[in-house]
Amino acid sequence: MENTILAFLLEEINYQGVMASIVLQPETIVILVDTNKDLEDVKFSVKSILENNCINTNMLLKSFRGDDLKMAQSFMEKELQSINCISVTESIDACSFIFMETAKRFGVMSVFVDGENNKIIYSKDGIIEIMDKTLETNIESIMALSGAGVIRQENSFYEMESVKLVLEFLTQSYQIWTNAIQVIKRKASSVPFSPNPLFVRMDMANLDIKHSSDFMTFLKYLEGKSQIERVSTNNQQITFYFKDLSLKNFIFKTGSWLEALVYKAVSELKQVDDIKCGVVFYWERSEGSPVNEIDVMASVDSRLVLISCKDTYELETAYLNELEVYGDMLGGENTKKIIVLSNRHDNEKFIRRAEEMDIDVLYFNGNYERFKEILKRSIEFLR
Repeated sequence: MENTILAFLLEEINYQGVMASIVLQPETIVILVDTNKDLEDVKFSVKSILENNCINTNMLLKSFRGDDLKMAQSFMEKELQSINCISVTESIDACSFIFMETAKRFGVMSVFVDGENNKIIYSKDGIIEIMDKTLETNIESIMALSGAGVIRQENSFYEMESVKLVLEFLTQSYQIWTNAIQVIKRKASSVPFSPNPLFVRMDMANLDIKHSSDFMTFLKYLEGKSQIERVSTNNQQITFYFKDLSLKNFIFKTGSWLEALVYKAVSELKQVDDIKCGVVFYWERSEGSPVNEIDVMASVDSRLVLISCKDTYELETAYLNELEVYGDMLGGENTKKIIVLSNRHDNEKFIRRAEEMDIDVLYFNGNYERFKEILKRSIEFLR
């Protein structure tokens, strides 16, 4: 926007400041940095985003001491004399209050980005103007607003043809799949070592007829799709060879099928702008900083959706605590949190705690289209 000089306070989360800068494309962006806060990683990330998304824009970083409020006030009064637009702050503290009130006193226009409803709201001298604006931002850019970043993701793994074939089977024959995967869970730890990693020998003793029959149905499906070969049964033992190691790892890794299913369902939703699966990420760039992992991550209208997938009969509130922390660190109230379970549970304590944390609890019961519709409704709460 020509002749616009936009200022915002650098904070731990910078959704408003960055999105306002991208939308307005001001002539100059002034980032006010409180040297009393440890925001070096955030500053680096925000600066990188703006350099990539704000073309022909001057960028200035100006520092002040937030622990001395009188000095902070004098600093802001001086800076805001040459500013004609500010982005509203994310946090509520003394410096934020002084910043907003000083801007109001000087008649500076304030901007609020309503990503939930695709609106840009302007306010000046008591007059409010609301404009429609479609907002789209990829996952990396949104994470960078808080100084976080992606280390790796597994999209290509879950887009393999062999994985798609397994998902096709389980969505069409879910009950058979649940029995087959139970066999795999029970027998996986007893699969003997083989110098050939593609070879599998499984002891089928002590299995009821239904589970054994459904497992064989699944193997025959894989064999018919040329994903395994040389299937042989002898004295309650089954032996076969996988076509490739990736499929073996996928089938024998607990919960990978649910993660792949959720990734597939979310990627088919039209409102989703970006999606990643098996995301390993960091909070900050410093050496030795801990890494974290989330099963599925998506962006919708410049806001993050975090999805944790749990294929288990035992629920722990630790699952919710982890998701809550991730949401707070990566976007706060701008983040949608969902946990998907493979089994319906009556754990009232878990459900009640999820509600308190504003985490949606969803179940997959075999009806893929129904599940996708439930996911869609959950994500639409962002709008």
